[in-house]
Amino acid sequence: MTLLVILLVAVLLFFMFGNSAKRGVEVPYSFVLAHAKQDNIQSACTHGEILSGEWREIPKEKPYPEFEGKLTRDFHAFLPSPYAGDPSVWAQLEANAVFNEEAVRERARQANENITKEELDRAVTTARNNFEPVKLSSEGQNMSRGAELLTYLSIPLLFLLFLYFMMRRNADPFSGGMMGGFIRSPARRFEKSDEPVTYKEVAGLKAAKQDLQEVVEFLKNPRRFTRIGARIPKGVLLVGPPGTGKTLLARATAGEAGVPFFSINGSEFI
Repeated sequence: MTLLVILLVAVLLFFMFGNSAKRGVEVPYSFVLAHAKQDNIQSACTHGEILSGEWREIPKEKPYPEFEGKLTRDFHAFLPSPYAGDPSVWAQLEANAVFNEEAVRERARQANENITKEELDRAVTTARNNFEPVKLSSEGQNMSRGAELLTYLSIPLLFLLFLYFMMRRNADPFSGGMMGGFIRSPARRFEKSDEPVTYKEVAGLKAAKQDLQEVVEFLKNPRRFTRIGARIPKGVLLVGPPGTGKTLLARATAGEAGVPFFSINGSEFI
């Protein structure tokens, strides 16, 4: 039980602190690629097949028509199979990580076909001063989808296993219920196969043995009595001075009926 609790706590801690790869809102890979081409990604980091990062400006358009959430500064996306580290988006991010003077000049020419050389140089200087390269990093391989699914299933499985053990413990009247470790019954249980004791081992007490014979018959075949509506007493009180064989007689009664015998001292009932 202690090991089960430790495993449960370990899995909970993993989900609280160990799943940092999935930052922010999940978006499609194509959405990330489109914004990478627009140089709208401030930083990016790969975790195996997961790409997480931060937008320069939070996109205003929806990643897909059915999207109902709200985009945040952070995001993550799953890289396409069959292999992680897809070169398409990463190559675009690498291109955005260094200043490309030729690309700046080309965009300036497209914006103004009659731009002069001095204006072109000023545009390059301004772009260079305002350039913020995308920060790229990698944190190694993340767990596979199968391992991740197994991790997600481990919490409900451990919880069901915990409930199973608690129900079994609670079903045993001598286990102390769900607080069995603190209020366990001090009763000692003797199975019928553990040194069986019968009336042959009890000398004398013939009258008591005869009176207890009905108890033995009920313990052997209780349906025989309940079928005719008989009400069986809850117990039998054996009275006598210490050392007269009361406990031995009770154990012999259980041995005759072939049922377990529980032994407990009177002071332990309190």
